[in-house]
Amino acid sequence: EAQSLPAVPSAKELDDFQSPTEVTNNPADSAFVYLQKIARVPLLSQQQEVELFQQFEKAAQRITELFDQLPPPILQSVQLRFKQRRNRNPETKQVSDSGQGGRWWSSMQIAAILDQIDQEIKGCQGLEIGGSQSLRCLDSLWRALNDATRKMRQLKQEIVEANLLLVASIAKRYLFNGNPLSFLDLMQEGSIGLMKAVNKFDLQKGCRFSTYASWWVQQAITRSLDSQSRTIYLPIHLLDARRSIFKAESVLFHQLGRKPNLEELAEEVGLSQTRVAEILQAASGTVSLDSPLSDFSPDATISDFLPDENQPPSDQELLLASEKEVIDEVVSELSPREKLVIQLRYGLTDDREYTL
Repeated sequence: EAQSLPAVPSAKELDDFQSPTEVTNNPADSAFVYLQKIARVPLLSQQQEVELFQQFEKAAQRITELFDQLPPPILQSVQLRFKQRRNRNPETKQVSDSGQGGRWWSSMQIAAILDQIDQEIKGCQGLEIGGSQSLRCLDSLWRALNDATRKMRQLKQEIVEANLLLVASIAKRYLFNGNPLSFLDLMQEGSIGLMKAVNKFDLQKGCRFSTYASWWVQQAITRSLDSQSRTIYLPIHLLDARRSIFKAESVLFHQLGRKPNLEELAEEVGLSQTRVAEILQAASGTVSLDSPLSDFSPDATISDFLPDENQPPSDQELLLASEKEVIDEVVSELSPREKLVIQLRYGLTDDREYTL
């Protein structure tokens, strides 16, 4: 569950970024240098923010219009390849499906899309596409797409750089809490969430971008911590489902005055009881095999009571040894040539079987 986050870093937080002791005692540390670098980027005023997003949306609309001008065979081929790639990546699919203006394309995938269009156009050289569409028109369309894309990237970069202090103020809260990520790693994950927020921000909603982006930044950081802090990796969708179950359990506990049972949890989250049990079991913690079995026997570990699957049972070893003696006795009655053939064919000497 997202916490209440500030629209922009407070004055105290900005002052903290001027002191290297917040992250490290070494002023030359890369984290301190990075913080000082982003602190020099001025924050956007509300008017500047509105103007940038208006230009960003205008550039995105221009790209959509240019896509629509592509010959149908090229556009359909590119859309098909993009959808196939998107379906293989749930994260990309989520961003694309909920983009602004009903766009089928995602700005995070625009470079790959343009490369595909370029390949399609090059493959059309010497062919008649759409009857009246010439290669010169296609080349002009390609150049216009590149210009609009370059403009959109510049605007996006300007918005992101002006809001990196917001990412820093949120990432700083997760330092020194036993998490496996460094400050720069947290900044990187939060910046990915910030870029997603730029793609999805709707200026018509009337709120400041920093307020909207705070949830996306925190969501990206918490997801990364969930996926990287576990000994055994769990898919993101499973972690999200676990989080929903824990939230429902907390709500039901306050409503019922007791811990809810599996049936009540399943009904609250809209999943089957079997699925809820599977998610809870998958999300359980890990235990070291070298940990003591109990407080009463600290010298005994869990691994002492686990069978070694690579080691055959002792009674089986005795049986194999007895069989080997019988086989050796029988084979010894054969001629040297026959004995060699049998030994090689059935691997009696080195456990390797040879063909005749």
